[in-house]
Amino acid sequence: MRPGFSYASTKGINIKGVSSSLLRTESTTRLKLSTPTHETTHVFHVMGNDFGCQYDGILGQDFWKNNETTINYCDRTITMGQVTMSFDNEINEAKNKSHTLTLKTRTESIVQLPTKSKGLGIISKRKILPGVYLAESLTEEMNGYCITGIVSTLERDIRSIPPSLN
Repeated sequence: MRPGFSYASTKGINIKGVSSSLLRTESTTRLKLSTPTHETTHVFHVMGNDFGCQYDGILGQDFWKNNETTINYCDRTITMGQVTMSFDNEINEAKNKSHTLTLKTRTESIVQLPTKSKGLGIISKRKILPGVYLAESLTEEMNGYCITGIVSTLERDIRSIPPSLN
């Protein structure tokens, strides 16, 4: 926690992160998160000063699911409801650059493709290049992208500009 920030201390718990090691929290606290048009409260686990994280906190899956929140690493933004905010000042070098797909020989790849559509939708299967097919899938737009599959039946690896979906 930042110097000068106080919280009511409660009993800490053991948590398991992405590595298999256990970490002991100092405490838990309920904090109010506010934007100009949205407000929510959430229980946070206080890790203490020796945790060694460059950010002030880590938001878990429960936060993302409960608040229907998404994070866009390309834009460095968090969207909660109708509010979008930056989560740091780091510049992403990939933003506004053209992206290419590398498709391996005779494989199916799960890819993120740009889309102008909003919400949930069905992508129809279709040929996007000779020997390369877009899989039929039910997907949802998130921050201008959707997840789907591409199948390459080619006998060689190829690089291609990803198709934009409508």
